[in-house]
Amino acid sequence: MLKVVIDTNVMVSALMKRDSNPARIISLVMQQQITLCLSKEVFDEYKGVLGYGKFAGLDQGASQRLLAKLKQHSQWITPREKIEVIR
Repeated sequence: MLKVVIDTNVMVSALMKRDSNPARIISLVMQQQITLCLSKEVFDEYKGVLGYGKFAGLDQGASQRLLAKLKQHSQWITPREKIEVIR
């Protein structure tokens, strides 16, 4: 089975446009046709970004349900090495 890591922007786009390619990717995860690989850090980023004020127009209930489902349907990983990124 294909394993993927999904960027936070894809997650936001999936919630904003239900019939978009990002939403189709999330649907494949939910149908267990692809495996989402998640770390605690990536999941925390999803939660943080979806809670930003600029995304207040998103259905927060839908966001929370999506996060709960992703938490269940993902393969959890622990990175062996931490990479520092300067932005």
